[in-house]
Amino acid sequence: MALGRGLSELLGEVEVAYDNSTSKTQTGSVSEIQIDSIKVNPHQPRKIFDDTKLAELAASIKKYGLLQAVSVMEDMDGYVLIAGERRLRAATLNGDTTIKAHIIDAQEHKLRELALIENIQRDDLNIIELAYSY
Repeated sequence: MALGRGLSELLGEVEVAYDNSTSKTQTGSVSEIQIDSIKVNPHQPRKIFDDTKLAELAASIKKYGLLQAVSVMEDMDGYVLIAGERRLRAATLNGDTTIKAHIIDAQEHKLRELALIENIQRDDLNIIELAYSY
């Protein structure tokens, strides 16, 4: 018996989880919501945000607009961010008060899983963040 599982096996599980999550949770509609009503995902694996890259993203959003809405789920006090913390931070840097968002019907216990999936598909996590999330 092998001591550990290979990365391909773990990523295969992530792919299955992604298929299961997105097929049941996407509403397809985009709403404009107040940025101050969004709480960051407490299970976000990304802990380090490069200030230079955030400034570049903010400049891009200012020039071209937000090309991809963030994803949130509703909670009792507003919304919890599922995907798009870099976009949310960049919009905040620009002084925006609202942001385009997909409101997804997700369960709180899936927040870690959805955050990991979103980060694997986006800018690479550093090795510590990736290890922690697995």
